[in-house]
Amino acid sequence: MRQATFHEKAEAEVRDAARWYEERRPGLGKDFREEVEAAVSTILRSPETFGFVIEGVRQHLVHRFPFSIVYRAEGDLISDLLTYPLHDMTGSAA
Repeated sequence: MRQATFHEKAEAEVRDAARWYEERRPGLGKDFREEVEAAVSTILRSPETFGFVIEGVRQHLVHRFPFSIVYRAEGDLISDLLTYPLHDMTGSAA
């Protein structure tokens, strides 16, 4: 079974983004967290599915939200998972 290790900044990024979405509309922060969890589950099931952004680093887009998860896949270990916004939280392109 594959295992995932998260970059130290990943949880803070997800928490802050979920809070930001929740402030805009109640329930949206929960939806965001669920979509991130679903994306991580998909990565764990089939990490080779997603394209490389640089050598050895792949990217998967989070459904419904302008976020991406980048990661390294080496055998059964998925490491350095990190989320990052594709836009800043004001709606402008990053």
